[in-house]
Amino acid sequence: MRFVSYTRTTSCYPGADIPSDVITSQNERIKNYAVKHGWKIENRYSDRKKSKEENTAFEQLLNDGIQRKFDAVIVDSIFRAGKDLWSAREVLLQTLHYAGIGFVVVEDDYISIGKSNAEAEAYFDKQYGILRSENIRHRVLHRNRSGVLSWNDAKYGYRLTDDYELVVDEETAPVVRRIFQMCADGMPIPKVAAVLSEEKIPSPLAMRGTNVKIDNPYKWTRLSVRRLLDKTVYIGHWSKVVQGEVIEFTNEPIISEEIFREAQKVINTPTYTSKKPKPKHRYAGIVCDSEHGFCLRYREGIAGGYFGYVNREKNASDKMQLPVECVDAAVVSALQKAKRQAIHILQMVKTDGEALKNQKIQSFREEYRRRAYIMAEKEERRMETYQSFLKGKISKEEMDKVLAAVRKSVEEQEAYFGAHEDFFKRTEMMFSENNPWLKLYSSWESDCELNKDVIKKYVSSIVIHQLTTVSVELREMEWYKGLPDEWRMNNGEEK
Repeated sequence: MRFVSYTRTTSCYPGADIPSDVITSQNERIKNYAVKHGWKIENRYSDRKKSKEENTAFEQLLNDGIQRKFDAVIVDSIFRAGKDLWSAREVLLQTLHYAGIGFVVVEDDYISIGKSNAEAEAYFDKQYGILRSENIRHRVLHRNRSGVLSWNDAKYGYRLTDDYELVVDEETAPVVRRIFQMCADGMPIPKVAAVLSEEKIPSPLAMRGTNVKIDNPYKWTRLSVRRLLDKTVYIGHWSKVVQGEVIEFTNEPIISEEIFREAQKVINTPTYTSKKPKPKHRYAGIVCDSEHGFCLRYREGIAGGYFGYVNREKNASDKMQLPVECVDAAVVSALQKAKRQAIHILQMVKTDGEALKNQKIQSFREEYRRRAYIMAEKEERRMETYQSFLKGKISKEEMDKVLAAVRKSVEEQEAYFGAHEDFFKRTEMMFSENNPWLKLYSSWESDCELNKDVIKKYVSSIVIHQLTTVSVELREMEWYKGLPDEWRMNNGEEK
């Protein structure tokens, strides 16, 4: 294979330095990487100007790639591959890689040679995520330096410096440590508040120094203690929304994460004796009305459990209740039918499953090849159009029009490939004894108790119409519906 390299002075990575040997060091790393893999670099391209817009060598690289003068290009960093990451993606991925010309990134030890378009796309998606995270961090640092923090951000235990930074306040930080330690040791929040009030420790409101009159500056309440306990600022990080954007901040922690976690346990500890919640019935969250949704309530009467409307105005029938036994009977009937069908279909799988599976896979392979051929044609068309533009045979508007049509067609094919990415795996499972629907319902035992766990395992939802008819939707039905129609029979009865 014919390898070339590309280097540049500037980087699109936020805050990246430009050392004096920036080009030399890139070339050295690229050379060592090539030697390690037994590659020979036949040509070098380099944009040396300290301008983010400099792209002369990169455009020459693109032009030579279109003319097939090399088979792969090596760069030191993806953030120094073109003036920005979008340019790198457009050239290295969407033009060269799509045309069969690979790219190698030394910094990430990434080699696109032999990888699919989807795998190369995933690499760039990951780099975009890294770039976005770093951009956010860089903006946070900039905004911290620019005074985004305000007086309102001065948390209890910290003070705000003239440089708009939160630093530990030696007067109130010990109080914060003590509060968290008391809670971590299991002391209830009201008791913590009482201790602080009794010792006449100034409250957070008093320490803010507002002009609001405070009757008792030493009054700590359950709420004032509670507000401190879930603030992550005390373990070194917190966030706030600035103009609709969530901004992350870091600072010196006052307590350890272990103490913070232990203190959280008292937040949900009840300070009074409460009644045990009434256990939910076995159909809770599953039964609904066909017209009004979850408006049915389960009640216990003298004759047993039943379902009825919460609001009688929603009842359009004369019937006032539906005994739970009717719902039980519908569920058992649905499970019995599924059991019969599962046993019947398992026999079909053993006799015809392999042949039908191979037939579907062969059909898909033919469609896959057809679409892959279309993509190859479109990429060839794209390269030809770009060359025509470079030679002045067509205008930019004409080129953009053709490329837009090509892009649309390619996106359609990629969408198809993405939607059928796990086709082979699903088909193998669909026509085997490992089909989730077959495994689930062939194993159901008719004598098992119809309790909450059993219902949750087999039943997806139950729809009741006017307290009269009951429809049961079982789980894993997508694996059932994918089976052939002629299989979904049991003794000649279609589902």
